[in-house]
Amino acid sequence: MNIALSFLLIPFIGIIGASIATLIGFLITWLLRMKQTRFFHQMQAKTLFWCSLAILFIQSIYVSLSDVPNIVIQLGFALMLITCQLLLAKKMMRAKNARRLAK
Repeated sequence: MNIALSFLLIPFIGIIGASIATLIGFLITWLLRMKQTRFFHQMQAKTLFWCSLAILFIQSIYVSLSDVPNIVIQLGFALMLITCQLLLAKKMMRAKNARRLAK
């Protein structure tokens, strides 16, 4: 997948095309691994998880397409991502404690 996207994007965008192809390749690999893991462990990917993934994806595109990334925008992305991850971790800990109490 990565090689095919690189052949398509590098002639038009150059080195940024290679980075976008790699990003898309890693994203597809990660999604397939997530699906496989969910099959074995019955994980539930909820809204916060997908929200943090979307923020990370948008941030990656912003950094790769802008010549000089604005530090304020980068900090905003980082704060949104950290907030989603902390809320997700809090939710997971509650679920873990609920399962432990149910036993």
